[in-house]
Amino acid sequence: MVEEPAIPDYDTTCPPLISSNMSFSRSNSVFSGGNRLSKIAPAIEFVQFPKLPLELRVAIWKVMAEHGRVITVRRKGHPLIHTTVPKHNAAAVPSILHTSKEARCIGLETYRAYFGTRFSGHPVYFNFDIDALYFPSYDDMRAFYGGLVVSTTIWPPDILQIEQKLKTLIVGGKLLDIHNGLTARFEMVEEVAIEEPADIPPHERPEDLVDLKNLWQCLIGKDPGIRFASKVELKALEDSETIKGVKPKIEAAKKRKAAFKKATNVL
Repeated sequence: MVEEPAIPDYDTTCPPLISSNMSFSRSNSVFSGGNRLSKIAPAIEFVQFPKLPLELRVAIWKVMAEHGRVITVRRKGHPLIHTTVPKHNAAAVPSILHTSKEARCIGLETYRAYFGTRFSGHPVYFNFDIDALYFPSYDDMRAFYGGLVVSTTIWPPDILQIEQKLKTLIVGGKLLDIHNGLTARFEMVEEVAIEEPADIPPHERPEDLVDLKNLWQCLIGKDPGIRFASKVELKALEDSETIKGVKPKIEAAKKRKAAFKKATNVL
């Protein structure tokens, strides 16, 4: 059974409705303009936030809700069934959904739980309009697809939904692997970032981009904006989301440890 990831109980785990030390980023998306892999702007502390009118606070929350994130999908070995399964690096619940009641109401207007059947019944809150999926290699993408190949005749409904809604796709690995119909099945994708191929000289890469655009044009009748992205660039995006995913787990473990210590001391 697929269950939506639990949003932390605000009354016990979240800060006050509007924290006096609340910080937010000036960047409204991981991707912006012609080059959507933009740098993430440093956060700015705004101590007067609680004094702002409600309408203005809501407008700011909406800007935060438009801050896209990159979900990295990698294949991992399964200890029981001796095969590979897809794993992701993200926090299942984005920060705006557990910052405050006010922020949560805004975030739930655009975020929905997806990918449960892909990630062993554990979905992730995702916004197809601004968030991106990153497959570091073609094998990672195949693990996400559950071993399905281009010649498959009947596709699972959740896969079709992803392919028809995803706007931003990031892929790595060899260009030979990227030149396959599985990659181009994302028919609604508007922007694609390809990891710079180490085995292709820089002067030959523009031709490869043209080939990829032609591939999309041939298969789905349009070509999205495609560009190369450096490994450093993609690693920074992956690490940023990984930290967000790991930090809550560390904090939860600390709280459990403190509670256990307190209970045993009492006894």
